[in-house]
Amino acid sequence: MNVREFKAFFWSFVDGVGSQGSQLIITILLARLLTPADFGIIGLISVVVYLSNVIGNGGLNNSLIRKDKLTADDFTSVFIFNISIGILLYVMIFLSSGFLSNFLNLPQAEVYFKIYALSIVFTAFEQIQRVKLTIDLNFKTQAKITLFSVILSGIVALILAKLGFGVWALIIQAVFLSVIRCFIFWYVIGWRPTGHFKMHYY
Repeated sequence: MNVREFKAFFWSFVDGVGSQGSQLIITILLARLLTPADFGIIGLISVVVYLSNVIGNGGLNNSLIRKDKLTADDFTSVFIFNISIGILLYVMIFLSSGFLSNFLNLPQAEVYFKIYALSIVFTAFEQIQRVKLTIDLNFKTQAKITLFSVILSGIVALILAKLGFGVWALIIQAVFLSVIRCFIFWYVIGWRPTGHFKMHYY
């Protein structure tokens, strides 16, 4: 393992442990301000959103990382695919939010689904930025962006929880995390789609 690979491994470790550790601390602090019912509702909604994010990835990001020679068309094609699937998944959750809330026996969760699921769209917009950093083994930038976003969204959630927003503190935390992370990735990396969409890429 050369120095560059060691640094990549180190910052990848920092990214995972730092963000998860920070989120754990924030969750513990939020647990003192919110009720178990608030966390229960978010837990159920998070499962749906998490599965949607997994489906939205579709493995195309990894295919870019493994490909030897990449062109602007490759990046643009996967980018357009990602945001198209992200928007489609959001629309599906939005339209089925009533059914999902009734299925979970949580009528109030309908609006929660509609807002929380917005994180899917913003996550789709940031995927190519992450891919480019991964290809360059630049995990340091990823770690800094992720850690900053987790801490900032956590502070917002703690303030809202203290003000009595209840479950909305957790929902806004999740959406704000994806929004701020997406905008920072776009600002820092500076990548823009300059190629053409190629259907045969798939």
